Amino acid sequence: MKSGNMKVSTKSTFALYVVRHERYSEGTSIATSLQSHFAANRFRNVTAGARVRVAFRTLPRKGSTPKLVHWDGAGATAVVVLLSKDLVQNPESLSCVREVSREAEQIGLTARVIPVAVDDSFPEGDFKEQAIRWDQWTLATEMRREKLIRTLAYEFILMLRHQLLDSSAPNGAEDLTRYREKISVFLSYSKRDKHGEIIANRIRDWIDSHTMLASFIDTRDLVLGIPFEKVISSSIKDGVLLAVRTDSYSSREWCCREVLLAKQHRVPMIVIDCLQSHDDRAFPYLGNVPTIRMEPDDYDRIASVIGSLLDEIFMHYLWRCRTDTHRNANPGTLFLPRAPELASLSSLNQVGNRGGTLIVYPDPPMMSDETRLFRAIRRDVTLRSFSQWDGSQSP
Repeated sequence: MKSGNMKVSTKSTFALYVVRHERYSEGTSIATSLQSHFAANRFRNVTAGARVRVAFRTLPRKGSTPKLVHWDGAGATAVVVLLSKDLVQNPESLSCVREVSREAEQIGLTARVIPVAVDDSFPEGDFKEQAIRWDQWTLATEMRREKLIRTLAYEFILMLRHQLLDSSAPNGAEDLTRYREKISVFLSYSKRDKHGEIIANRIRDWIDSHTMLASFIDTRDLVLGIPFEKVISSSIKDGVLLAVRTDSYSSREWCCREVLLAKQHRVPMIVIDCLQSHDDRAFPYLGNVPTIRMEPDDYDRIASVIGSLLDEIFMHYLWRCRTDTHRNANPGTLFLPRAPELASLSSLNQVGNRGGTLIVYPDPPMMSDETRLFRAIRRDVTLRSFSQWDGSQSP
């Protein structure tokens, strides 16, 4: 139950403002694309409702209008400014953007203004070093928007991670070095299939060339003098896992061990299905996470794979930020970032509640057949989606 003395924040977990000049016609469709992506149901499910708030703002401001950005309405707030010719050549609009930037600077790293240069008209010194250079991307319109979403998703993840880390020491000095630490993708693959290592290396190269993510691959990143298993376990625990499922993947001991470590540490994870023929024994713990089909030689799919991985990481941090206060006030409750599976029962000892354990997970609720299976194995375990659990708590 909720602690009677605990104050649960009613803030949104994350807020996104998209600012454009009224004459920049493409700005509306870009803003709508961002709203469709970041306010989608898959993100609302992990925050028990509309906890990712997206708002549009148009410059110049006219008449008696509300404040451009309400910084105190969310745990973290990002302002994406579409820098077009009309905006930067309008003194009133440019002054407004500069003022919002000053406000964000005063608040800290949970408030950020992210300029997007949609053309090359903005002057030297005005956000040039900070801007996403949309104007330099020689891609089709849809691909440019997908790249923008991937780029912003990574920045939003850093903000949420900082919000989570900073909550334990809110009065401490902000550490920009820690904030900028890259999120590392652990690439799990089988060397027995000819495509496994090729795909993993292609993904590694794409990550290095097109993203701010880091990556770990065992053929390049082992540490001399430190046991293999220790390096692998540490790299998975502190990162995210991307499993390249080829025909022999489920039969390889280390591949299965890497998946189990990822599940044990509850890190973000996706699977790329690259089967060519068949899998003699599908490893059961490859389930319960997003799976993306990719032909072994279809490297054009890598951008979509990384986009899905970034979405999974974003959801992971939304969930952790949303449940952090509840977790501290309910030490006998296990808050899982994805729907539980039987392997989740191995985590129950961590909560130290011998008189029965409550597992809370993101919406939607599990099917009744699944919950009955859990009850058949552990009758003292109760499963609730977050909205079910939150609705059952006393005020």
